[in-house]
Amino acid sequence: MRMPLWTAVAAAASVALLQQQVQARGVSVNLTASWPSSPHFPLLETSEFLAEENPAFFWQYIDLLQPQTTVIADKSRDVDALAEFAVQNALT
Repeated sequence: MRMPLWTAVAAAASVALLQQQVQARGVSVNLTASWPSSPHFPLLETSEFLAEENPAFFWQYIDLLQPQTTVIADKSRDVDALAEFAVQNALT
């Protein structure tokens, strides 16, 4: 027994519509660690970004940070101040 043409077209359209809906779905991930984040996270994040962009930028950044280790040690308790410090030094 043959399926009528309109039924086949409707079935094909339904499959195409369902495939579009399936492809449009996203994934959400929430990760919680059992340990506290490092106060040096802004420096590490900036270092990682610069290394991925251009290894020369990473080494220039390290050269800028090296003489300022006392400032980094002082600001290590204040994450916001350390983040601001990391951004300022990345932009220079």
